[in-house]
Amino acid sequence: MNNQTETSRRELQIDALNLCPPIGAMYAAFGIHACLPHSHGASGCCRFQRMELSKHFQKIVRVTSSMLQEPAAVFGGEENLQTSVNNIFRVYNPDIIAVHTTCLSETIGDDIKGIASRLEIPDDKRLVWATTPGYVGSQLTGYSAMTEAFIKQLSVPGEHHQKKLFLIPGLINPSDIEEIARYAALFFDKMTVFPDVRGIFDCKTLRNERTFLPAGTPVCDIAGAASCSDVIALGAEATFSAADALAGYGLSSEKLMLPIGLGATDALISALHKMSGRPVPQTLVLERARAVDVVMNLHPQLFGKRVALLCDADLSVGLTAFLAEIGMKPVCVCTGYGEERFADEIQAIFDRYQIEGYVNREADRYDLECYLNEHPVDLLMGSSRGKILARKFGIPLVRVGFPVIDRPLEYLTPVAGYRGCLHLIQKILCALAEHSERNTRAEDLHIAESF
Repeated sequence: MNNQTETSRRELQIDALNLCPPIGAMYAAFGIHACLPHSHGASGCCRFQRMELSKHFQKIVRVTSSMLQEPAAVFGGEENLQTSVNNIFRVYNPDIIAVHTTCLSETIGDDIKGIASRLEIPDDKRLVWATTPGYVGSQLTGYSAMTEAFIKQLSVPGEHHQKKLFLIPGLINPSDIEEIARYAALFFDKMTVFPDVRGIFDCKTLRNERTFLPAGTPVCDIAGAASCSDVIALGAEATFSAADALAGYGLSSEKLMLPIGLGATDALISALHKMSGRPVPQTLVLERARAVDVVMNLHPQLFGKRVALLCDADLSVGLTAFLAEIGMKPVCVCTGYGEERFADEIQAIFDRYQIEGYVNREADRYDLECYLNEHPVDLLMGSSRGKILARKFGIPLVRVGFPVIDRPLEYLTPVAGYRGCLHLIQKILCALAEHSERNTRAEDLHIAESF
């Protein structure tokens, strides 16, 4: 096989294909009940992170900041953080504050662990901190750091008194978490979803900023994580570190890729079946049969189509496997930041399906543009950042992942599970059909298509 694996080595990045870690940390913190994310850095960092989340979900997003300015760059930001924490608990009264660092606080050398140990926290309140410099990793890195911090700083040893699942779904939309949790609920009567952004980003923001939505993972459930019997983590770069943090408690653990497509969803169902000891419900058997039937019927429309991906690392692995299993060719996989194992995971998929492909785990838009100049593809899949390349090369774009900020309500359509498989196939085929009809004269258009 003539596969290529590269990383960018230029001093200059042109439109990086990833977001900064603090955004991932913030997203994870929002999934905890009555938790207020706090950005320990300059006000601009906080505004950018909030803006990306707000545009993706089309709603108001409230966060706080230490507002570090020039004096803090010289003397450190400890005083700012203590003042911020006091004000947050006094004014907004959250149950817990989740502090994440930014480029500025990391660059000036703030010892966030030491500072946190000296902060004055009310007796009935909690504070969790995570190190998330904006120049190291991606949004998945920040999500991973924050979820690991919650586990290490809040969970306490406990005996396994009950059959209960601890599910870590990864950095995905609430609709995808809902789909995955629906599967898990068929096998486990008791379950903790952590972090759980359902009912946070997919509903109206409360007008009163001092009131928290009745959603998110309760702090007590995180503290009692060690008493669960099983843990499932989905997405290597976003969740495996949190699962590893629970390993010392003796939980039965399964670390899987995001359940996108038939094979990955089968793996999740198999894990749930093995852990719970329950048979696979007939409802899931029928859902899978429907997805398989659609793939078989529409295979001629999909087979051999060349696809370029520009998504985060965890989503890229899931989509690459999904596209390959339905007969398409994911010939180019670019992500803004991926750990070393990312390239190995993509390469394993290439080898399994005999695909000659290109993978770049530290790509920017220019890297992908250079590839497209030499290797035409039929479809782009990724965030809204792909629209520039789609227009330049005349390629249809299927928007998926985070952030999608130029199409409303995109976050409401799940891509996980068997239903997500159907949604993705529909999006792909509609994009290809609309592209093929774009330059067709009105009198030559077919009113009906045969599938």
